[in-house]
Formats: sequence, C-alpha cells, structure tokens
Amino acid sequence: MNIPLKYARKFKDCIGFSDGLAKVRFEDGTWGFIDRQGKNYTNVTFKNDMYDSFINGFSRVQLYEDKSGLQYLNKNLEAVFKPYNKAYPFVNGFARVMRDDGSMTFIDTDGNEMNISKKQLYNFSAEGFAVTQDFSGKYTYVDTKGYEHGQFDYAKSFSDDVAIVVTHHRNIIDWDGSRKSVPEYAIINKKFEIVGILEFDRYISVGDFYEGFAFCVYNEGNGMGGVFIDKKGNECNMGLTGLSLGSNFQNGLAFVSDYYSDGYYFINTDGKKVSKKYKLIRGLDNQFYDGMFLVGTMDNRRTYVDKTGKDIGKSFKYGRQFTNGFATVQLDNDKWSYIDTKGKLVFGEYFMTSGFYEDMGFDSVSIIELLV
Repeated sequence: MNIPLKYARKFKDCIGFSDGLAKVRFEDGTWGFIDRQGKNYTNVTFKNDMYDSFINGFSRVQLYEDKSGLQYLNKNLEAVFKPYNKAYPFVNGFARVMRDDGSMTFIDTDGNEMNISKKQLYNFSAEGFAVTQDFSGKYTYVDTKGYEHGQFDYAKSFSDDVAIVVTHHRNIIDWDGSRKSVPEYAIINKKFEIVGILEFDRYISVGDFYEGFAFCVYNEGNGMGGVFIDKKGNECNMGLTGLSLGSNFQNGLAFVSDYYSDGYYFINTDGKKVSKKYKLIRGLDNQFYDGMFLVGTMDNRRTYVDKTGKDIGKSFKYGRQFTNGFATVQLDNDKWSYIDTKGKLVFGEYFMTSGFYEDMGFDSVSIIELLV
C-alpha cells in the first residue's frame, strides 16, 4: 500500500531534513529553514547552498550580515561561536576549524578552541584520537584534552582500536637502478605501542581495519594483487588467491574481485563466497547502509544486497543508498519512487526532472513528507 502524501510545497531548491529541520531556498533566492510541518523559519537567512543541514546539533552557514566566514547555528537557529574561514561538521564532539592565520584547530560543542595549531586535521575517531599534521609535515595524534602522542612520517585514523602508521622511510635502489623512498608500515594500539610490522617494500596501499582485517594492495610482478591482513600484520589469504580489489569487512562480509572473474562477489571471514557476481559502482564508499549494500548488476542495473549476501530479487535503472530505511530508485518507466529494505515500493511513482535526494522525502523541486 502506498504511503499517503502529507503535504507538498515547492521551493527553488532544498537540502534534506536533519534533526527535524531542512534547508530550503525561497523564491527570492535566499536560504532558510522549514520544519516537518512546513513552517518557515525566516528569522535567519543565509547565502550558501553548499553546506549540510544539521549534523550533531549544528548547521554551517554563511550569514548575509557576516562576511567574515562560516558560522555555526544551533537547533534554535541562533548563531553561536565566532565565524571561521573554514568550518567542518562536528564529529565525536569536535569540529575542525581554520583560524585567520591559516592554522587549524578543533572546537568543542561549547565553542572552546583546542590549544593546538596544525597544518591539517582529521576527525576524531570513536577511539578518542585525531590525526594531525604539523607544518613540518610530521603526523601526530591528539586526544580530546589536546595532548599529543607519537610522531610519524604518516598516520591513519584509528579504526577497530588500531591504526596504520609509517614510522619512517627507507631509501633503496629499485630494480631499474633508480633510487626510491619506501615507507615502513606498522600497526599501533591505543597506547601507541607497535603491535605489528608489515613486510617491507611489499604494499602499495594499506586500508583501515574493520572487524579485525584490513585490505592491502601489493606489488606482484608486473601487476598488483590484494590481500587481507590481521592486526599483527600477518597476511590472511582465507583460501583465496588472485584477489585484485576488496572492500572492508562489514557485517561479516567483504566485497572483493579476483583475476579469474569479471565481477565482484561477497565473501565471509572464512573466505567463502556467499553471493553471485555483481559490479562495483564507482564513486561510492561501498559499504552497508541500513543493512543494505548498493551494487551494480552484470547487465548494468542496480540492486541491493543484504547482510547474508542475498539481493532483493529485483533491479532498477538507478538507485541510491538507503537512508532511514528507504532508498530512492528509478523505475523502468523512468519514474522515481522509494523502496524499503525488502525491495517493496512504499510510495507512488513520480516524474522528477532531477531525481530524488537520498534523504527520504526530497527532490530538488518539491518537499514531501511521508507518513510512515
């Protein structure tokens, strides 16, 4: 049964709901907010359409009356903190901001600046550490109190309680007589102790750890290969040979490809294939959303695979990631609709010249709230 339409109003553009409010562009070209009842909040208008709706309680905007930079709004639509040249969303209690002198620091949700000045910052991970880069080029970790830990040639964010770092580079003579600088990869724990060392001069790239494994790409003769490693740096072929590409493990599954097939398939942590072949959709981050993984079919359509490796049994001309239990899909008649995680159409079919937003209930010309 279709979900009935609650209201529909037209705006020139919109960005999806978050924390009960959505950014919309009014007929006069200004941007503001509406709530899910369609009420306009015109006490604050701003000029940009490039930033998010609310993320973790704050939205970033550039106010008309303030030309000095980006401003954070709270959910009462009050401008809080001072403006910054660059400002990023809050993640795990902190946001990255750029000062007037070009240095980067963090602010907390009260607007307090961390006493650090860095060339580059990365978001805090769930483990409570953030990667920072000094103006010298070295990488360190900072904790939520502003204390710094370690110094490395390169560092990745913590994931699954460990992190990949480059302790130093070693200059060697390559096979053709040229000199090259080769990184020494290591794995550290949250005490910044080295718990694993990766084989020297083998890996081209090293992925992040998820569910105990990280996918790495290595040199193999005139080509490249892929393999999973554990948290001690040991390779785990899982009975597989000839892997070329792979995703992180999530929900016990990874999406991989090998040299012997023209597609991708899902494997479990034992290396067993648990799905048929699909195509990788380029440009996506390739992970599960709401327990569903968006893939391409071998005949160039789109479908969704669940946590067991089974797809929903139907495919579409186009599809987007699941959000809040629903995904936007384009049907064979070129109309657009929404499906639930079982693949069932849950709303009517509509012609939309520019398609629906991923956020349930939005397209670029009208705002629609569904009764769920």
